Amino acid sequence: MNLHIKNTIIINRFFFCFYLLIITIPQNFKAQHKYTLDECTTLALKNNISIQQALLNVENAELTYRQTQAAILPSLNAGANHAYNFGKSIDRFTNTFANTWVLSQNFFLGSGFTLWSGFMQWHAIRSQDFLQRSQKERLAQQQRELKLAVTTAFLNLLLATELEAVAVQQAEASKLQFERSKKLVDLGQLSASVQFEMQAQWANDKMQQVVAQNSTRLAQLTLAQLVNEPNVFYIEIQTPAAIKDPPALPKTQIQLEDVVVQQNAYKALQWQVLSAEQNLKMSKGRLSPSITANAALGSGTSGLYKNIISQSITGEQPIGYLKSGEIVYTPKFSYKSEPVPFKDQISENLNRSVGLSINWPLFNGLQTQTAIKQAKIGLQLAQLNLELQRQTLLKEWIQAECNATGAYQKLLATIEQEAAVTEAFRISEQKFAQGALSVYEFNIQKSKYFITRSSTLQARYEYEFRIKIMDFYIAQSH
Repeated sequence: MNLHIKNTIIINRFFFCFYLLIITIPQNFKAQHKYTLDECTTLALKNNISIQQALLNVENAELTYRQTQAAILPSLNAGANHAYNFGKSIDRFTNTFANTWVLSQNFFLGSGFTLWSGFMQWHAIRSQDFLQRSQKERLAQQQRELKLAVTTAFLNLLLATELEAVAVQQAEASKLQFERSKKLVDLGQLSASVQFEMQAQWANDKMQQVVAQNSTRLAQLTLAQLVNEPNVFYIEIQTPAAIKDPPALPKTQIQLEDVVVQQNAYKALQWQVLSAEQNLKMSKGRLSPSITANAALGSGTSGLYKNIISQSITGEQPIGYLKSGEIVYTPKFSYKSEPVPFKDQISENLNRSVGLSINWPLFNGLQTQTAIKQAKIGLQLAQLNLELQRQTLLKEWIQAECNATGAYQKLLATIEQEAAVTEAFRISEQKFAQGALSVYEFNIQKSKYFITRSSTLQARYEYEFRIKIMDFYIAQSH
């Protein structure tokens, strides 16, 4: 019985390990590919739902613009009717009463063309043109913002990866110091308290390593969410070549206003202002009379429409009396007829019409006046939105310059600090090896060393990020 249970446990463990192997193989294969920044940006632009919605908005705006252009063309409508009539009615083609079912057919072709409408159609076309241009600028703005977000997430992942590497090095250094102190304690050259202090430091550094690893994992998740590639939840990136010297601050001779007016967000609102102006002119055009030309062509057939072939007298019937009292008779006729062919009826019943119509809204419940006032308000709102965007972009650009300058100075200071702390740590290692430095003092120097390294990395990537922000504004200003 015990042997059976033991075999069952072994089999269950085997299948469990096999299952883990199966479910982890696809993930391992998926993680083998390391994405570059360009690949991340391309995938993000392709998979981002907001960008896809913006593309559809652009397409819809273009369709509306083309439809507005086509609205000035003459209209052309055709119609046909095929009907059976039962009961007594007057036939429209023979002008006689029909007491039985009658087949009738009608055909219609009509056209209309607006000759004058106070330039409403022209202003409508220009308004839609400006709106579709505004949608394109909005799309470009969203794409640039997404690129900046991907770049930022990429830099954050690079920073997290390097900070994790620093934490690993720090933990490894503490491990080596602990093992060295343990050997010295065993040889009786150090007290046991030193060993425990080094062990505690090693444990603390391992905890910091776990925190750094978790930060890297979160940075991978953030970038993967921006890339939005199916089945990629934690992305691996290809680390670019390290830059030894930090890039200098870009020297720009660009005027503040030039930076603002070249931004896609500002251009989008400019087009909206122009569209609102055309919308106001279009609303004022409603005060003008509209003149429309129209033409129509129609024909039809009737089952009562017949040709008389022959007639004969079949008798007589009284129709009145003379003054003398004599009865007046009239002959009765019998007719022989045949239906008129379809093509003959179409040509004989053909009718044409051409005309002009004028419509002048003298009073329509203040609809025209209200539309004009609302268009004025819409124009004022568009102008205020444009000015608000201008002020916002000015503040953002000035702040971007200040942040970049501050990050550059901070980076230079941390590089200088790291060089000094590195040399101080090297000397501390020598003193500690010689027993001239306590464990507490040595750990302080070591912590300063690794903290300074982390600060330099953070300063370097912060400066890279600030440069990307400036490029975000400068790119369109040239």
